[in-house]
Amino acid sequence: MQKIDISLKPSRLFIYLLMVILVGCLLCIFSLSVAWSLKIILIISVLFYGAWIFWKEIYLMSAASMVGLQLLEEESCYLRYFSSNTIAAEIDGSSTVTALVCVLRFKVPDQRRKTACVVFKDSVDKEMYRKLMVWLRCSKVEKKKNS
Repeated sequence: MQKIDISLKPSRLFIYLLMVILVGCLLCIFSLSVAWSLKIILIISVLFYGAWIFWKEIYLMSAASMVGLQLLEEESCYLRYFSSNTIAAEIDGSSTVTALVCVLRFKVPDQRRKTACVVFKDSVDKEMYRKLMVWLRCSKVEKKKNS
């Protein structure tokens, strides 16, 4: 199998999902029966956290933002970050794959924690999403699910 380069771009579906969650959180805060000073602190916290998620996960501008994947043979790949870092990793069997979104979990050799990447269908070209699905089907992600 040839190597596949996938560049991630902002997803409209992810933006809508995050907006619904933020509005829901703000409505919950407004419905609380606590002092207004506490409500203002909670509102500011939710807005700052939402802005950080937009910066890191949607606009992909943080140094820790994953901006691309290079899929190699079997389950190995390279993860590209905004800070121009490229890290070798292996796909983990606990990844979730659907027709709309893929939650990819990777094992990085030097790290104890697994790294995750959420790829929405509209954050890559249709052909690249199809190639990603085929690559995942050929890797051990699908093999583990069938076992």
